[in-house]
Amino acid sequence: MRGLRMNLRRMLLIAALLVAVYFVVGAIRRALAGDETKIRWLFADEAAAFNDCAAVSVLSHFAPTWQDETTGVTRQALQGGLLWAFQNRRDPQSRRFRYHLEVGEYDVDVQGEQATATLPLVLHEGRDAGDEVIWELRVTAELGKHDGEWRVDRSRHETVRGAAPR
Repeated sequence: MRGLRMNLRRMLLIAALLVAVYFVVGAIRRALAGDETKIRWLFADEAAAFNDCAAVSVLSHFAPTWQDETTGVTRQALQGGLLWAFQNRRDPQSRRFRYHLEVGEYDVDVQGEQATATLPLVLHEGRDAGDEVIWELRVTAELGKHDGEWRVDRSRHETVRGAAPR
């Protein structure tokens, strides 16, 4: 019995060390990543938050003063609209969120503490093989470093095809 406890403790210690190494390596990777990579992660995180209906983290990489120059929509108004959509735009049978967002290939131009990214966004309705592209747009985002972290300061967009859901 005593040997079993020792083996269990040893296994727990090894598991804890592996978890610690995982987080340390991740922190080092994030610290050493270039600005372009960090900006790409930012947009990937935002798309994942939208797709997961993560109300707390959606728009977490947007500056508090963010505004879309095309429509005049503010961060607060966009967050309110997203929260409403997360609650009310669900499939009646599965109760899953009806939309998912895809970020296409894009370029990032970093100039010191400022950056510009022009990226295609594709909004799909449905999550299975039969999903439908309902809105494709090209977004130009202006980013700035705030307390060492990249944030989207403002953006503008143009519709490539389709339309925003109503």
